[in-house]
Amino acid sequence: MENYQVAVSSSTAAGAGHAAVDSELYIPHSWTTDADRCRAAGISENRGFATKPELAIVMIERFLDTGHHASWAARDAVYGGNRKLRAALEGRGLGYVLPVVCSAEVTTQAGKFRIDALADTGGQPSNRPGPPPGERGVARLKSLRIFCKSHGSPIE
Repeated sequence: MENYQVAVSSSTAAGAGHAAVDSELYIPHSWTTDADRCRAAGISENRGFATKPELAIVMIERFLDTGHHASWAARDAVYGGNRKLRAALEGRGLGYVLPVVCSAEVTTQAGKFRIDALADTGGQPSNRPGPPPGERGVARLKSLRIFCKSHGSPIE
């Protein structure tokens, strides 16, 4: 599907509530290479293609660069597999909650493992087979411990 535009938005939340703080227009690559189409839609000729995670990085950096404070960020699964976004968040000292696919690998004290190999095992490696080839699997964790470098202690 190439005939669409999507807004990527950013919001902030605190005890008093939440508010939208920024948004960027995601434009499919096929649009950014079609000058006539962009001109007809009022999109600048200088606008290049940017992925949704790249737009998220721009908005997060803009928010922080204007003096606002955030301790962590959350996004949906489109963003979780993007190393550049995770690196940008870590570079700014932000914790994050980003879903990843079951085949994503994490490094533990016992070595490097796929997320689905750690699911339902209390965080210990398992030899349990994954889903059959060609089928999607869902990893469910009974508990998840996130270690925050800045806090030095687990959050459960």
